[in-house]
Amino acid sequence: MSYFKPYIDEKGIHIPRYTDIVEDLVENAKSIFGSDVYLENDSQDYEIISAQASKLYDAMELLQSVYENRSPKTASGSALDSIVKINGMKRKVKTKSTCDVFLTGTPKTQITDGIAEDIQGVKWDLPKIVRIPESGKLTVTAICQEFDHTAKANEICKIGTPTAGWESVINRQDAIKGQAFETDGNLRARQSISTCKPSKTVLEGTIGGIAEISGVIRQRVYENFDSAPDENGIPGHSIAVVVEGGDNQEIAKEIYLRKTPGTGTYGTEKIAVTTLDCYGKEQQIMISFFRPVYKDIFVTITIKALYGYTVELEEKIKQNVTEYLNGLRIGDNLSISALWGVALYAMQDLKIPSFSIVEVKAGTERQNQKTEDMEILFQEVTKGKIENIEIVVL
Repeated sequence: MSYFKPYIDEKGIHIPRYTDIVEDLVENAKSIFGSDVYLENDSQDYEIISAQASKLYDAMELLQSVYENRSPKTASGSALDSIVKINGMKRKVKTKSTCDVFLTGTPKTQITDGIAEDIQGVKWDLPKIVRIPESGKLTVTAICQEFDHTAKANEICKIGTPTAGWESVINRQDAIKGQAFETDGNLRARQSISTCKPSKTVLEGTIGGIAEISGVIRQRVYENFDSAPDENGIPGHSIAVVVEGGDNQEIAKEIYLRKTPGTGTYGTEKIAVTTLDCYGKEQQIMISFFRPVYKDIFVTITIKALYGYTVELEEKIKQNVTEYLNGLRIGDNLSISALWGVALYAMQDLKIPSFSIVEVKAGTERQNQKTEDMEILFQEVTKGKIENIEIVVL
């Protein structure tokens, strides 16, 4: 390919390669100083031409970057931040871990700026004002006061700010670990979902609205059009929302604002949303949704080691499988064939294999694994851990 002027057509922007620029400058020099001028790689004149070409190519790459930063599909960094503002979005900053905690106490007790503590003494902030209902129990979302800290089930169990009428606190599930500063890839994916917010279908709008909530990692929304309960047990004319991460009140409010009038909500979490009627009087609407139920998955991969197989490669297989299990959508079934694929991609070059797979088994128990696909319920999600992945080398 020879040098050409940068141009834009229906396929996008086109710029010459660095080598094309060098060759064109060399030809120009020969036309000026004569064809017998020495311009080989070891000459000083060639070195100055190469340096000039490098600077020109840097400008070409910047030109290409500026052009690509006009679209959310290819923009990056601050340019992507500016573009997503069109959708009313902004990049999510680093967040602290959150956890739903179960409180008990005397009905009508008000807890102001309440704090719970875990067994390590780390503090978790409750919502600014919490009122215990007539049932004497409720679930709220607590936010850790420290970054890069989380807690397992039943570890948040101490009352940090003793309050008359507040009797106990406990977390029944593991905390949702705080997220790092949002990457360009995640922001692009969320921007794509966000375009559903003003969509023609209310269901897509609900998905887009929930995805915008700070701390939400994954979500799934199911809808039952019929009058009778469906195969998932969702009542007729209702929606079931399953959300990982985010604040309970914010999630419930988003569901209330986006669901159609008369549509029921189904789930184990029941949150009261306070609204104002046409007369300015407060009224409470109960909104239900699910938190995901995590299914620990055990995987055993039997392989035959070939030339080039190393311990590092074995760890890469485990890492690939773990990331795959933790990346599935809520309610997605586990495909055994997909596990074969993610394991194989641990190799640098599939054309020169360093191992071959003999068998892949998976299950929710280490001693009860099968080679068949695993069915996952609509509110469940697979969870992978490095220690639960076993590699058997023949």
